[in-house]
Amino acid sequence: TQLGKIYEGGILESYIPFDYTNGATQDERWVKLSEVTKYSPNGNALEEQDVLGVYSASKFGYDFTQPIMIGQNARYDELFFEHFEDKQGGSIPNLVQGIAHSGIYSQEITSGASLVSNVISQELLSTTGGWLKFWTRSTDRLENPIVNVTGNDYVPEFMAQTGAWSLYRIFINPSSLPQGQQVNMTLSFDNPSAYIDDIKFNPREAQTTSFVYDIKSLRLITLFDDQHFGLYYQYNNEGQLVRKLIETERGLKTITETQYNTPRDDRESF
Repeated sequence: TQLGKIYEGGILESYIPFDYTNGATQDERWVKLSEVTKYSPNGNALEEQDVLGVYSASKFGYDFTQPIMIGQNARYDELFFEHFEDKQGGSIPNLVQGIAHSGIYSQEITSGASLVSNVISQELLSTTGGWLKFWTRSTDRLENPIVNVTGNDYVPEFMAQTGAWSLYRIFINPSSLPQGQQVNMTLSFDNPSAYIDDIKFNPREAQTTSFVYDIKSLRLITLFDDQHFGLYYQYNNEGQLVRKLIETERGLKTITETQYNTPRDDRESF
């Protein structure tokens, strides 16, 4: 059987062009796939909303040049990640060089130290709650740790230990995160002091990835997954990637390693 002609197939009979006039109201059949709702001073998109109304956001550091946290199903003000690598100017007290979970900097803290600030609870946090995760190092594990969130106390859950660093997490109930209010968190414990690094906070149903870079070369040195375990990148003196190590509950494990061979002299031509 011979198929009929389809010269008229796929033709729009009532097409309405997009109106590029300034301030024009578009026909309802024109639908925005996404809309940027917040920009950085450098013009980077910080927050977007897709056609279904789902938000995604990006946090930038290193003078707004590098993304340090990307979150799906989260608004910009609901995300927090502190790695201390680009805070050498004195904005954060008691920075310590040479002791770090990632990079080269951490913060030495005593009981009552601030963990999270400049977070504003939006609809997601106030309805579903959020996860707080952080790495600490002390002589022993933290003794009687308590995180205070807007007057409510939470006991951190120990998750894993990699070397001298321990991972803790806490689920913050929506009742402690009233919509529209700034969220501040402090950490108290019985140890004389401790080191803290890589503090992350995000809505419960968000999916996040965090990044730490070398302060001088801006090479990626650690990538944190949604569970807040790191993938570490190691480079040689020429800046070539030579090793990848993944962080697990049993410590760091090498997953790839590359050796480069560069002849010192040019090979003779034959």
